Amino acid sequence: PLHDALPICERLRAEAQGLAARPQQNELFLTEFVLGEVQAISSWPEFLEFVQLLKPVYERQPAESNAMLQWTERLAQCREGMGQSEEALKLWRSLAEAAPWTVGWQTEYARRLGQTGDYDGALAWLRQQLDRPIQRREYEEETLRSTMADLYRTQGRWNHLLTFTTEWIARQPQSQSYNS
Repeated sequence: PLHDALPICERLRAEAQGLAARPQQNELFLTEFVLGEVQAISSWPEFLEFVQLLKPVYERQPAESNAMLQWTERLAQCREGMGQSEEALKLWRSLAEAAPWTVGWQTEYARRLGQTGDYDGALAWLRQQLDRPIQRREYEEETLRSTMADLYRTQGRWNHLLTFTTEWIARQPQSQSYNS
C-alpha cells in the first residue's frame, strides 16, 4: 500500500546518507540499488534529492569507471521527469559528447533533439556518429541507422527515408532492421 512507502523511503534515505558519508565496499552497486528502489516509489523531485544526496559516491569512483556519467544520466532523467526539458537536453548532449562510444546516449540525445523540433540537428548528430572512422559492432550501427529512419518517418520525409534505406541496404547489413 501507498502508506507503506513512507517508512521504506525513510529507511532508504538513511541508507543513502550512510553511503554518501563514508566509502564502503560495493558502494556504487548499493547506490544504484537504492536509487532504483527510490525511483519506483517516489516523485521526480524526491528522486532528485536522492540523486543529489548520493553524488559523493559517484565522485569517489575511479575516473575510468565513468561513474560520474552514470550520475549525470540520472540527473538528466530527473530534469526530464520534472519538465525541465532544456536542462535535460544539455545534460544528454554532455553525455553524448563525453562518451561517443555509448550509442544509447547518442540516440537518446538525437531523439530528445527531435522532440524539441530540431529534426535537422538530430539527423546531423546521428550522421556525424555514423561517419566517425571507428569500428562498431553491427548492432550499434543498426541502432544509429534505425533511429535516423525513425526520425525521417516521424517527419514524413519519405524521399529522404527512401534514399537513406536504399543506401543502408546497399551496405548489405546482416540484420534486416531497415525493413521495420
